[in-house]
Amino acid sequence: MALPAPKIDTGRSPSRPREEAGEALFRTSGRPDGEVVVEKLPLTLDVLLHPREDDQVTQSRPHHKKLNPLADTLERFLERRSGVGVFSDLLILWGQLGERDVSPDVYVVKGLRDREAIDRHFDPVAEGASPCLVIEVVSTGSREQVQKDAEKNPELFARMKVDDLVLVYPPRPATSERLRLDVRRLGVSGRYRANLPDSQGWIRLPSVGLRIKADEDGERLLIEDVKTGERLLTSMEEEAARRAAEERAEQEAAARRQEATARRQAEARVEAVLRRSVQDLCNVLGIEWTAERGTVVAGMGLSQLEALRADLVSRKRWP
Repeated sequence: MALPAPKIDTGRSPSRPREEAGEALFRTSGRPDGEVVVEKLPLTLDVLLHPREDDQVTQSRPHHKKLNPLADTLERFLERRSGVGVFSDLLILWGQLGERDVSPDVYVVKGLRDREAIDRHFDPVAEGASPCLVIEVVSTGSREQVQKDAEKNPELFARMKVDDLVLVYPPRPATSERLRLDVRRLGVSGRYRANLPDSQGWIRLPSVGLRIKADEDGERLLIEDVKTGERLLTSMEEEAARRAAEERAEQEAAARRQEATARRQAEARVEAVLRRSVQDLCNVLGIEWTAERGTVVAGMGLSQLEALRADLVSRKRWP
Protein backbone atom coordinates (compact mmCIF):
# COMPACT_ATOMS: atom_id res chain seq x y z
CA MET A 1 0.00 0.00 0.00
CA ALA A 2 1.35 3.39 -0.95
CA LEU A 3 2.23 5.73 1.88
CA PRO A 4 0.28 8.97 2.07
CA ALA A 5 2.07 12.02 0.70
CA PRO A 6 4.26 13.58 3.41
CA LYS A 7 3.30 16.95 4.84
CA ILE A 8 5.93 19.57 5.58
CA ASP A 9 5.71 21.18 9.00
CA THR A 10 7.71 24.43 9.06
CA GLY A 11 7.30 24.60 12.83
CA ARG A 12 7.88 28.35 13.08
CA SER A 13 7.81 29.95 16.51
CA PRO A 14 8.98 33.29 17.97
CA SER A 15 11.83 31.56 19.82
CA ARG A 16 13.07 29.69 16.77
CA PRO A 17 16.64 30.62 15.69
CA ARG A 18 16.96 32.45 12.41
CA GLU A 19 17.80 30.04 9.57
CA GLU A 20 20.57 31.07 7.25
CA ALA A 21 19.68 31.26 3.57
CA GLY A 22 19.95 27.92 1.82
CA GLU A 23 20.39 25.76 4.96
CA ALA A 24 17.83 23.78 6.89
CA LEU A 25 17.33 20.28 8.27
CA PHE A 26 14.41 18.10 7.20
CA ARG A 27 13.47 15.05 9.29
CA THR A 28 11.01 12.39 8.13
CA SER A 29 8.88 10.64 10.74
CA GLY A 30 5.73 8.57 10.87
CA ARG A 31 2.71 9.27 13.06
CA PRO A 32 0.53 6.65 14.77
CA ASP A 33 -2.22 7.20 12.20
CA GLY A 34 0.19 6.25 9.39
CA GLU A 35 0.74 9.78 8.13
CA VAL A 36 4.30 10.58 7.01
CA VAL A 37 5.50 14.02 8.05
CA VAL A 38 8.61 15.88 6.94
CA GLU A 39 9.51 18.28 9.72
CA LYS A 40 11.73 21.29 9.08
CA LEU A 41 13.99 21.80 12.11
CA PRO A 42 16.18 24.71 13.19
CA LEU A 43 19.90 24.10 12.75
CA THR A 44 20.71 23.93 16.45
CA LEU A 45 23.99 22.37 17.51
CA ASP A 46 22.18 19.50 19.24
CA VAL A 47 20.24 18.62 16.09
CA LEU A 48 23.39 18.80 13.96
CA LEU A 49 25.46 16.70 16.32
CA HIS A 50 22.84 13.94 16.60
CA PRO A 51 21.58 13.25 13.08
CA ARG A 52 19.21 10.47 12.17
CA GLU A 53 19.62 8.21 9.18
CA ASP A 54 16.98 9.96 7.06
CA ASP A 55 17.88 13.51 8.06
CA GLN A 56 18.67 15.83 5.18
CA VAL A 57 20.46 19.15 5.58
CA THR A 58 20.13 21.44 2.61
CA GLN A 59 23.38 22.97 1.44
CA SER A 60 24.23 26.56 0.69
CA ARG A 61 25.44 27.26 -2.85
CA PRO A 62 29.15 27.68 -1.91
CA HIS A 63 29.00 24.42 0.04
CA HIS A 64 27.37 22.55 -2.85
CA LYS A 65 29.80 23.94 -5.46
CA LYS A 66 32.85 22.79 -3.50
CA LEU A 67 31.52 19.47 -2.23
CA ASN A 68 30.11 17.82 -5.36
CA PRO A 69 33.17 18.13 -7.65
CA LEU A 70 35.43 17.10 -4.76
CA ALA A 71 33.50 13.90 -4.04
CA ASP A 72 33.26 13.11 -7.74
CA THR A 73 37.00 13.57 -8.29
CA LEU A 74 38.06 11.40 -5.35
CA GLU A 75 35.54 8.68 -6.11
CA ARG A 76 36.57 8.24 -9.73
CA PHE A 77 40.28 8.15 -8.85
CA LEU A 78 40.48 6.31 -5.53
CA GLU A 79 37.89 3.67 -6.37
CA ARG A 80 40.24 2.32 -9.03
CA ARG A 81 41.93 0.73 -6.03
CA SER A 82 40.60 -2.51 -4.61
CA GLY A 83 38.69 -2.23 -1.34
CA VAL A 84 38.61 1.59 -1.30
CA GLY A 85 35.32 3.45 -0.96
CA VAL A 86 34.55 7.16 -1.18
CA PHE A 87 31.32 8.30 0.46
CA SER A 88 29.55 11.63 0.57
CA ASP A 89 27.19 12.65 3.38
CA LEU A 90 26.63 8.99 4.33
CA LEU A 91 25.92 8.35 8.03
CA ILE A 92 28.67 6.56 10.00
CA LEU A 93 27.27 4.40 12.80
CA TRP A 94 29.69 5.33 15.56
CA GLY A 95 26.93 5.34 18.20
CA GLN A 96 27.49 1.60 18.77
CA LEU A 97 31.08 2.44 19.75
CA GLY A 98 30.05 4.93 22.42
CA GLU A 99 30.39 8.00 20.22
CA ARG A 100 27.79 9.72 18.08
CA ASP A 101 26.72 9.00 14.55
CA VAL A 102 27.97 11.54 12.04
CA SER A 103 27.77 12.10 8.29
CA PRO A 104 30.93 13.84 6.99
CA ASP A 105 30.79 15.68 3.70
CA VAL A 106 33.32 13.30 2.11
CA TYR A 107 35.26 10.42 3.60
CA VAL A 108 37.46 7.59 2.38
CA VAL A 109 37.57 4.05 3.77
CA LYS A 110 40.16 1.39 2.91
CA GLY A 111 39.89 -2.36 3.40
CA LEU A 112 36.26 -2.81 2.32
CA ARG A 113 35.01 -6.23 1.27
CA ASP A 114 32.21 -4.97 -0.96
CA ARG A 115 31.83 -1.21 -1.28
CA GLU A 116 28.86 -1.57 -3.65
CA ALA A 117 26.85 -3.16 -0.82
CA ILE A 118 27.16 -0.02 1.34
CA ASP A 119 24.00 1.98 0.80
CA ARG A 120 22.03 3.79 3.52
CA HIS A 121 24.81 4.03 6.12
CA PHE A 122 28.35 2.91 6.87
CA ASP A 123 28.78 0.39 9.69
CA PRO A 124 32.44 0.34 10.83
CA VAL A 125 31.87 -2.68 13.09
CA ALA A 126 30.31 -4.83 10.38
CA GLU A 127 32.90 -3.71 7.83
CA GLY A 128 35.87 -3.97 10.17
CA ALA A 129 37.17 -0.69 8.75
CA SER A 130 37.07 3.02 9.54
CA PRO A 131 37.59 6.22 7.56
CA CYS A 132 41.21 7.19 6.94
CA LEU A 133 40.42 10.59 5.41
CA VAL A 134 37.60 13.04 6.11
CA ILE A 135 36.96 16.24 4.18
CA GLU A 136 34.51 18.78 5.56
CA VAL A 137 33.41 21.91 3.74
CA VAL A 138 32.90 24.33 6.61
CA SER A 139 29.48 25.91 6.45
CA THR A 140 29.06 29.57 5.58
CA GLY A 141 25.67 29.54 7.31
CA SER A 142 24.56 29.35 10.91
CA ARG A 143 26.93 29.64 13.86
CA GLU A 144 25.84 26.18 15.00
CA GLN A 145 26.70 24.65 11.62
CA VAL A 146 30.13 26.31 11.59
CA GLN A 147 30.81 25.14 15.15
CA LYS A 148 29.89 21.56 14.23
CA ASP A 149 32.11 21.53 11.14
CA ALA A 150 35.15 23.34 12.54
CA GLU A 151 35.16 22.32 16.22
CA LYS A 152 32.94 19.46 17.36
CA ASN A 153 33.38 17.04 14.47
CA PRO A 154 37.21 17.30 14.37
CA GLU A 155 37.29 16.30 18.04
CA LEU A 156 35.21 13.24 17.17
CA PHE A 157 37.34 12.35 14.14
CA ALA A 158 40.48 12.44 16.30
CA ARG A 159 38.91 10.11 18.87
CA MET A 160 37.90 7.73 16.07
CA LYS A 161 41.48 7.78 14.69
CA VAL A 162 40.82 9.33 11.29
CA ASP A 163 44.36 9.81 9.97
CA ASP A 164 43.86 12.86 7.75
CA LEU A 165 41.34 15.68 8.13
CA VAL A 166 40.77 18.48 5.64
CA LEU A 167 38.62 21.47 6.50
CA VAL A 168 37.72 23.55 3.44
CA TYR A 169 36.62 27.14 4.07
CA PRO A 170 34.78 28.47 0.98
CA PRO A 171 35.63 31.96 -0.34
CA ARG A 172 34.02 34.71 1.72
CA PRO A 173 35.00 38.15 3.09
CA ALA A 174 36.62 36.55 6.15
CA THR A 175 38.98 34.58 3.86
CA SER A 176 39.63 37.45 1.41
CA GLU A 177 37.31 35.71 -1.05
CA ARG A 178 39.71 32.78 -1.37
CA LEU A 179 39.53 29.12 -0.48
CA ARG A 180 41.28 28.36 2.78
CA LEU A 181 42.47 24.91 3.79
CA ASP A 182 43.00 23.65 7.31
CA VAL A 183 44.67 20.24 6.91
CA ARG A 184 45.49 18.11 9.94
CA ARG A 185 47.35 14.84 10.50
CA LEU A 186 46.68 12.59 13.48
CA GLY A 187 49.74 12.40 15.74
CA VAL A 188 50.91 9.61 18.03
CA SER A 189 49.32 11.49 20.92
CA GLY A 190 45.90 10.94 19.36
CA ARG A 191 45.52 14.64 18.61
CA TYR A 192 45.61 16.44 15.31
CA ARG A 193 48.60 18.54 14.34
CA ALA A 194 48.73 21.02 11.49
CA ASN A 195 49.83 19.53 8.19
CA LEU A 196 51.72 22.40 6.56
CA PRO A 197 52.16 23.02 2.81
CA ASP A 198 55.45 22.59 0.96
CA SER A 199 57.20 25.36 -0.98
CA GLN A 200 54.71 24.99 -3.84
CA GLY A 201 51.66 25.06 -1.60
CA TRP A 202 50.90 21.33 -1.76
CA ILE A 203 49.74 19.55 1.40
CA ARG A 204 50.16 15.79 1.55
CA LEU A 205 47.43 13.36 2.57
CA PRO A 206 49.53 10.26 3.39
CA SER A 207 46.53 8.02 4.09
CA VAL A 208 45.52 8.09 0.40
CA GLY A 209 48.79 9.04 -1.32
CA LEU A 210 47.45 12.37 -2.59
CA ARG A 211 48.29 16.04 -2.15
CA ILE A 212 45.95 19.01 -2.20
CA LYS A 213 46.05 22.79 -2.52
CA ALA A 214 43.95 25.74 -3.68
CA ASP A 215 44.64 27.06 -7.17
CA GLU A 216 46.36 30.40 -7.77
CA ASP A 217 43.03 32.25 -7.85
CA GLY A 218 41.94 30.63 -4.59
CA GLU A 219 38.70 29.51 -6.22
CA ARG A 220 39.00 25.73 -6.51
CA LEU A 221 40.87 22.75 -5.12
CA LEU A 222 43.63 20.95 -6.98
CA ILE A 223 44.46 17.32 -6.17
CA GLU A 224 47.39 15.26 -7.44
CA ASP A 225 48.71 11.73 -7.08
CA VAL A 226 51.94 12.04 -5.07
CA LYS A 227 53.70 9.18 -6.89
CA THR A 228 52.86 10.05 -10.50
CA GLY A 229 52.07 13.75 -10.30
CA GLU A 230 48.83 12.98 -12.14
CA ARG A 231 46.27 15.73 -11.73
CA LEU A 232 42.87 14.43 -10.64
CA LEU A 233 40.15 15.83 -12.85
CA THR A 234 36.47 16.27 -12.17
CA SER A 235 33.99 14.63 -14.54
CA MET A 236 33.38 18.01 -16.17
CA GLU A 237 37.10 18.69 -16.57
CA GLU A 238 37.68 15.22 -17.97
CA GLU A 239 34.81 15.64 -20.43
CA ALA A 240 36.11 19.08 -21.45
CA ALA A 241 39.60 17.61 -21.96
CA ARG A 242 38.14 14.78 -24.04
CA ARG A 243 36.20 17.21 -26.22
CA ALA A 244 39.24 19.45 -26.60
CA ALA A 245 41.34 16.43 -27.66
CA GLU A 246 38.66 15.42 -30.17
CA GLU A 247 38.52 18.95 -31.54
CA ARG A 248 42.32 19.06 -31.85
CA ALA A 249 42.32 15.68 -33.61
CA GLU A 250 39.61 16.88 -36.02
CA GLN A 251 41.48 20.11 -36.69
CA GLU A 252 44.69 18.17 -37.35
CA ALA A 253 42.84 15.76 -39.65
CA ALA A 254 41.24 18.69 -41.51
CA ALA A 255 44.66 20.33 -41.86
CA ARG A 256 46.09 17.07 -43.25
CA ARG A 257 43.19 16.76 -45.70
CA GLN A 258 43.66 20.37 -46.77
CA GLU A 259 47.39 19.83 -47.18
CA ALA A 260 46.82 16.68 -49.25
CA THR A 261 44.30 18.49 -51.46
CA ALA A 262 46.71 21.38 -52.00
CA ARG A 263 49.49 18.92 -52.81
CA ARG A 264 47.30 17.06 -55.33
CA GLN A 265 46.24 20.33 -56.93
CA ALA A 266 49.88 21.47 -57.21
CA GLU A 267 50.87 18.13 -58.74
CA ALA A 268 47.98 18.38 -61.18
CA ARG A 269 49.17 21.81 -62.30
CA VAL A 270 52.73 20.53 -62.78
CA GLU A 271 51.42 17.49 -64.68
CA ALA A 272 49.42 19.75 -66.98
CA VAL A 273 52.53 21.84 -67.69
CA LEU A 274 54.58 18.70 -68.39
CA ARG A 275 51.95 17.31 -70.77
CA ARG A 276 52.01 20.50 -72.75
CA SER A 277 55.82 20.46 -72.59
CA VAL A 278 55.94 16.89 -73.98
CA GLN A 279 53.61 17.80 -76.85
CA ASP A 280 55.57 20.97 -77.59
CA LEU A 281 58.84 19.06 -77.49
CA CYS A 282 57.49 16.49 -79.96
CA ASN A 283 56.52 19.30 -82.32
CA VAL A 284 59.99 20.88 -82.04
CA LEU A 285 61.73 17.54 -82.61
CA GLY A 286 59.45 16.61 -85.52
CA ILE A 287 57.97 13.65 -83.65
CA GLU A 288 54.47 12.84 -84.83
CA TRP A 289 51.84 13.66 -82.18
CA THR A 290 48.99 11.19 -82.57
CA ALA A 291 45.73 10.79 -80.70
CA GLU A 292 47.04 7.49 -79.31
CA ARG A 293 50.17 9.17 -77.94
CA GLY A 294 48.03 11.97 -76.50
CA THR A 295 45.93 9.37 -74.64
CA VAL A 296 49.08 7.68 -73.28
CA VAL A 297 50.49 11.00 -72.03
CA ALA A 298 47.13 12.00 -70.49
CA GLY A 299 47.22 8.85 -68.35
CA MET A 300 50.72 9.41 -67.02
CA GLY A 301 51.56 10.66 -63.57
CA LEU A 302 54.14 13.24 -62.57
CA SER A 303 57.14 10.90 -62.37
CA GLN A 304 56.26 9.19 -65.67
CA LEU A 305 55.90 12.53 -67.45
CA GLU A 306 59.27 13.69 -66.13
CA ALA A 307 60.88 10.45 -67.32
CA LEU A 308 59.23 10.70 -70.78
CA ARG A 309 60.34 14.29 -71.24
CA ALA A 310 63.91 13.43 -70.22
CA ASP A 311 63.90 10.49 -72.65
CA LEU A 312 62.63 12.67 -75.53
CA VAL A 313 65.33 15.27 -74.87
CA SER A 314 68.00 12.57 -74.72
CA ARG A 315 66.97 10.28 -77.62
CA LYS A 316 65.00 12.80 -79.72
CA ARG A 317 62.46 10.16 -80.69
CA TRP A 318 59.38 8.55 -79.23
CA PRO A 319 60.32 5.72 -76.97
